[in-house]
Amino acid sequence: MKQKPFKILYWLNIALLFTHLGMGGGIQRFLAINFFLLIISLIGFRHFLCGSYGGTAFSLLIAVSGIFVFLIHGYFILAGRHEFTLPASEFLLSLISIVSLAQGFVAVKMVRR
Repeated sequence: MKQKPFKILYWLNIALLFTHLGMGGGIQRFLAINFFLLIISLIGFRHFLCGSYGGTAFSLLIAVSGIFVFLIHGYFILAGRHEFTLPASEFLLSLISIVSLAQGFVAVKMVRR
């Protein structure tokens, strides 16, 4: 399997998840969480570029995180939290679910090789 689509899914999902984190909380929370996640995602991407199993494991972790984000927000919407029903939020959550599923599928295929 070629690495280019896998790289694109990795970075697209990271960008979507970071955008999602910027939608709530204060600026200090936003900066702290995004800094921490950026470091982790860069370490994972470095492992991916080196062709190590750790890169695929990081990718699976990111994919699972995206699916979790989608599911927990679905719960919030069902519980009546209207801030998650804004068009931008719904669009972002939909993209996160699609990209996370695609990234997870590709990562699982790479593990099975």
